[in-house]
Amino acid sequence: MPDSLRPGPGRSSQAERLHVQPTLPKGPSTAIPPPASSGATPLVLVVGAGPVGLTAANLLGALGVRVLVVERHATTSDDAKAISLDDESLRTLQLADLDEAAYPIIVPGTGARYYGVGGRPLVHARGTGKRRYGHPFKNPFAQPDLERVLRSALDRFPHVDIRFGTRLVELSQYPDRVWATLASADEDGDAVTQQIEAAYVLGCDGGRSTVREQLSVPMRGRSCPDDVWLVVDTLKDPHDEGYGMHVGDPDRPLVIVPGRAGRCRYEFRLGQGECAPGGAVPFGLVRDLLRPHRDITPEQVERSVAYTFHALLAERLRDGRCFLLGDAAHMMPPFAGQGLNSSVRDAANLCPTEPGAVTALPRGVCSAPASPPVQP
Repeated sequence: MPDSLRPGPGRSSQAERLHVQPTLPKGPSTAIPPPASSGATPLVLVVGAGPVGLTAANLLGALGVRVLVVERHATTSDDAKAISLDDESLRTLQLADLDEAAYPIIVPGTGARYYGVGGRPLVHARGTGKRRYGHPFKNPFAQPDLERVLRSALDRFPHVDIRFGTRLVELSQYPDRVWATLASADEDGDAVTQQIEAAYVLGCDGGRSTVREQLSVPMRGRSCPDDVWLVVDTLKDPHDEGYGMHVGDPDRPLVIVPGRAGRCRYEFRLGQGECAPGGAVPFGLVRDLLRPHRDITPEQVERSVAYTFHALLAERLRDGRCFLLGDAAHMMPPFAGQGLNSSVRDAANLCPTEPGAVTALPRGVCSAPASPPVQP
């Protein structure tokens, strides 16, 4: 990163961190850019406050980089999407002094068992063993818990701002900076549009990424429209095994992953016509599929959704000063538990991990005070 991105004395106020302009010039990046105001401090704009965007903001914040995070939703998500953190992800959180805060929300060191037809045991991959990166290999968790930990951790950094209820509308790139149009609502509910200047943009805004759309970056790969799975997250579940269960029954493939505090994830492959992807899931279907495993009431269903899965990769992960991370860059079926973990690796690979490091960003950041640890 250029020197102008480095933290310096007397640059802590929001007015100095964020330079707002009343208008944004239209046209391609070859147009004459608007003048940069003297005293304006370029920043990294992170679009999306899911796990990958919040992780990137914490890594950058720990180095003193001035960051603005924008998220179109009103708060962090309550959807229990991802359910497993691996040792590399915990190692990445450790770089931002977040590992101790993460441990209370995970079930550390679980494994996986694989079964064939009729429940015949095939493989038991044990979770205990040598810790390659100083942390257990497989660790079930609930994504809303992780997002709350990551969001709270940003309060350590006066140089990191986060705005919920704010969406990206437009991007314009120039050789030395990016201009972004942001839309939100004021206290009266009236629409407000702002233009900001940033040194770099990180697109962490998911599979329907606005950043990727603005950059006109296509996704390549394939989808599986006929392969429909029902994902059910339950509460007060009796399963407390220290491993996930993968059942390779050709009539009804099934995954069961016990979690923390009575949570459990069930995944069933659906037959033709049982439930449409994205449609309302009848409780009767959930009850019937769960009957061999547990009794269930509607109040004990935290989430149920029918999915089809994708194996897609963005044609390019960088466009000028803009980068794509996580589902904005790549999507994969969830069965190896690497959707979230590969996204966290994106943040670790892109963001500097120590002062002066040279990473995928053009230049590392200058030295900054160590970040305070987050209390569990």
